[in-house]
Amino acid sequence: MAMVNENIVIRLAQDADIPEVKQLLERYHAKNLAGEQRANGFVTTDMTQQQLSELSSAESGVVIAVDRSCDKVIGLLLGGSWEFLSPWPMFKYMASILNEYRYQGKKLDAASSYQYGPICVAEEYRGQGVGELLLAY
Repeated sequence: MAMVNENIVIRLAQDADIPEVKQLLERYHAKNLAGEQRANGFVTTDMTQQQLSELSSAESGVVIAVDRSCDKVIGLLLGGSWEFLSPWPMFKYMASILNEYRYQGKKLDAASSYQYGPICVAEEYRGQGVGELLLAY
């Protein structure tokens, strides 16, 4: 667990965190925001609590920021293998075109890469470096 400051920690989600992770995703999902609210960012990936729990346990794919002063999940970063994410059409498509791209002179493929995102930080914590810390974890 990486200490950010005395109140905020970045760590892998545990089973007990998943309901709050789902709430944060729903709070900032495009379907739940008016047009002007979307200007500050939104997420488009829909996952059930069960899928989030599986992503967390099978892939260690749910990283969270927790404000310990109120014991609240205030940010998240999701990531998973292309195989795990293949049921979602967007991720399946992205995996299918990976070989069209190169990184450091090598073609990308599903076996040698990983999908991350969405990343989401509660509005009241934005601009404080939480997103960067989630990515650095």
